[in-house]
Amino acid sequence: MSAVNQTKEILVIEDDQASREAICDLLELEGYLVASVSNGQEGLDHLRLDYSRQESRTGLILLDLSMPVMDGWEFLQRLQTETCPRPPVVVMSAGVSSSPTDAQAVLRKPVNIDQLMSTIAASFDCD
Repeated sequence: MSAVNQTKEILVIEDDQASREAICDLLELEGYLVASVSNGQEGLDHLRLDYSRQESRTGLILLDLSMPVMDGWEFLQRLQTETCPRPPVVVMSAGVSSSPTDAQAVLRKPVNIDQLMSTIAASFDCD
């Protein structure tokens, strides 16, 4: 387990509870610190709280695009106006007609576990 796994958190923003729990369980088994929320608004709130504690532990965001309350597209747009640090974003979506330009990577659902893990590893290697 690398030091990154123990110091940087992965924020999973996914509205489907079963998918969110499965991804979080997998990441925790791999030794990552994980937080999860069910929509973009909760994701922004999490990042703001993280920043207000002056810790900014979130090192990567796994983001679904299609969600209620605030979808992934709006989350990405609003994230650009936030004063808190903006960690890299990996988009996970079943039907992406166009890729968000500010996403580090786009993974199609159902997400291939090997591809997910290599994308996460590459994201942290870029730090």
